[in-house]
Amino acid sequence: MHRTIMSVLAFLLIAFTASGCTRHFEEDYLDKFGPYINYSLGEFEIIANGESRSSEWASIPIAVTYKSWTLQYERQNGEVSTFTFNNYSGNDIFDFGRDVIRHAAAIGAHDIRQGIARDYFLPEELDIYWGIPFELGNLLNWQFRLNGLNGVSFVLQPPSDDYFRETGFAYVLNPQNGLQFHSITPQELVADWGFALCVSVVSQDYERYEDVIERLKAISRALADNLELEQCKVRFILLCRDGHHTCDISFEGNYYGLSDWFEIMSFAELGFNSHCCG
Repeated sequence: MHRTIMSVLAFLLIAFTASGCTRHFEEDYLDKFGPYINYSLGEFEIIANGESRSSEWASIPIAVTYKSWTLQYERQNGEVSTFTFNNYSGNDIFDFGRDVIRHAAAIGAHDIRQGIARDYFLPEELDIYWGIPFELGNLLNWQFRLNGLNGVSFVLQPPSDDYFRETGFAYVLNPQNGLQFHSITPQELVADWGFALCVSVVSQDYERYEDVIERLKAISRALADNLELEQCKVRFILLCRDGHHTCDISFEGNYYGLSDWFEIMSFAELGFNSHCCG
């Protein structure tokens, strides 16, 4: 009898835990944010309409099912782009607003790569693996795929999530004068929406790395002038031959456009365990 009661209690506990550790988000963001989407994208085609997705949070035993939408639209420059958004936390304004900001940052970086960057870097040098963050992290966890000896990455960094939480994304998602995908430019992202720019160059060109650094400085000056930037972050990463460690020549800093001044510090000075690549 005792074993039977314990078995029943164990079953009920397992059932309760399983049901309590799965959250389902069903709200239709395409409908909820329809006025803004029509304003921002103009005409669009629905590629994925509320498709089910699932994920698990490693830090806590919770499984989540949510919906995902993908819309295709044409920008004013004639390019076709896709915008994907999800209702993955049930916090509608923050979920959708964060996806809007990320898509805008991707558009801006794409426009820089397809435009002014081609005056300074070869097409294959613009196809670097995307994984370079705005802030330096654990360099040993980075993996770079370069088509040649050099690669350049452009990251447009929006204001922090906390900043948008305070404003509730209200001005970004305004259906009359909010952020508009089909016409947005890198210049507007910087001037009107507070985005910052980071230019990173990764190189394994040990013979001509000084020339690569000069190209990094040249494009930083051009972007500061073109985007009317007061400053932009610059980073040069000279990889060791193992493809993971960084040489002690590597540096990070800022370029100040008004004074035409580069303020840089080596990775060693920043506390990274760099290596001599002689």
